[in-house]
Amino acid sequence: MRIALLADVHANLPALKNVVEHAKVQGIDEFWNLGDMVGYAPFPNEVIESLRKVCSRNIFGNYDVKSLDSERISKMQSSGKDPDKVFSFAWTNKVLSDDSRHFLQALPETLSVTVDRKKFLLTHGSPEGPEDGLTARTSPGRFKELAGKVKEHIVLCGHTHGFFRREAGGVTFVNPGSVGRPFDGDPRAAYAILEIVGAKLNVFPFRVEYDLGGLVQAMEEHRFPARLISTFVKARSLDDLDQPPGASDEEALGAVLELARSCHYDKEHSRQVTSLALKIFDALKDVHELGLRERLLLQSAGFLHDIGLVYGVEGHHKSSRDLIMKSDKLLFTQREKTIVSLIARYHRKGLPEPDHKYYEALFATDRATVDTLSAILRVADGLDRTHRSVVKDVALHVLPDKIDITISASTDTGPEITFAKQKGDLFEKVFGRELVVTKK
Repeated sequence: MRIALLADVHANLPALKNVVEHAKVQGIDEFWNLGDMVGYAPFPNEVIESLRKVCSRNIFGNYDVKSLDSERISKMQSSGKDPDKVFSFAWTNKVLSDDSRHFLQALPETLSVTVDRKKFLLTHGSPEGPEDGLTARTSPGRFKELAGKVKEHIVLCGHTHGFFRREAGGVTFVNPGSVGRPFDGDPRAAYAILEIVGAKLNVFPFRVEYDLGGLVQAMEEHRFPARLISTFVKARSLDDLDQPPGASDEEALGAVLELARSCHYDKEHSRQVTSLALKIFDALKDVHELGLRERLLLQSAGFLHDIGLVYGVEGHHKSSRDLIMKSDKLLFTQREKTIVSLIARYHRKGLPEPDHKYYEALFATDRATVDTLSAILRVADGLDRTHRSVVKDVALHVLPDKIDITISASTDTGPEITFAKQKGDLFEKVFGRELVVTKK
């Protein structure tokens, strides 16, 4: 049995046509559609018609539902939200045919399907909802938590526009990537094939060329905003498009330190926490799979995490967040600035929650980044509880069920060990392992 998984077509008909043709050559038995058929491109009705013909299983995505809500779109138009995002919702809502509307309205949010004694859950986001996105960077702990909430053996999801396969708690999670709007810098359409051979499940990701020039021409003819067109050409989300001109990592870090100095930061403590955080980050690189840019964001948050103290100790983690968000000196995109501000915000007190200010608006991939980097910074901050830089070095040993952090110091580290463990709550949740801290 071979099943083609399609997700996040987003009204990109040229991409969908080529994917379907490519999949048929691979000997496909069925097509399954994981939602977000419309939005951003100018062929919503044509895409829906095509998917209805080829797909034996269909569910709706969050964009499909929102595009039907005229009242919500009207509120968006008067709320000051990103005008290009608002344009896409309003344009799609205007051109959807009655037949397309009825089809979308009748779709289920999830489907449970059994094939060859394997149970599949089709969901756009995660088992907890169509907007609860999962990515390759979602923590092992989160996957394990979700695995405990489903009865199926395989969870198929979309929403985050990037391929992954993850195993947790006896459940396989698969995202085929986006047919219509990849976000990884490669504009080719993405989809995946599931192959069931006896008890074995194989997953094959594919990238397919399509007539991108024809799509761009159609968008221009319909007067789509230039930024929307760029999301397809550059294969990036709208939030990732606007990069500061010519800012190197060194320049970005220089601007971070300038902001820190203007807030009279505790230089020794901030540098100690940042140094420890980066050592932990580097030691766990094979676990978190984040890159150099994320390392820079963690480094920046380390220097800035306590700048809110300029307004007093009470609530200084939130003051740090707000100072970072309001700064016009930082050489980051708005998205990156938001990530840095939230890492600083979560260095103490409560853990990230879906309805928290700024965090709630982040894409799932970025929430996962915030969670991971905040988890590391919390532990690093605990390792300098006394602000005396007593910890000289850290060594990490990663095991299946725990992560050992061994610290080197020439004096008492009782408070550091106690608070590193206490602040390791998010660390254990993100990495799905017990945190053990001992002195060498």
